[in-house]
This record gives sequence, C-alpha cells and structure tokens, in this order.
Amino acid sequence: AVWFLAVIVPSLALTVRRLHDSNFSGWMYLIVLIPFIGGIILLVFTLLESKPEGQRFDVPA
Repeated sequence: AVWFLAVIVPSLALTVRRLHDSNFSGWMYLIVLIPFIGGIILLVFTLLESKPEGQRFDVPA
C-alpha cells in the first residue's frame, strides 16, 4: 500500500504532463475509467508526438 501511494502521484503527474505535450487536457486521464479500451486509448494518446500548441498548458496562472 505504501509503494502504491508513493508511485501513483508521480505517475499521474507524468501522464498528465505527457497529455499536455500532445495538446490534450489533463482531464483526458479519466478516459482510463472506461472498461477494456480506456487504458489502450490513453496509451495511444501518450504515444502521439508532441505539438507546439501544448505549450499553452505551461503558462503559469
């Protein structure tokens, strides 16, 4: 349980950052909740190449 808690936050942050690089919202991570195909779709989204438009997420609020 301790290992899970130590790994889940960095992996979530890394996945959201990768989605931002592909110009998707971080909320797209919730697609993983779709049974069977959600994880596959998220994998495809994270494997897409980076787009310059994704830099809009880097601007501090």
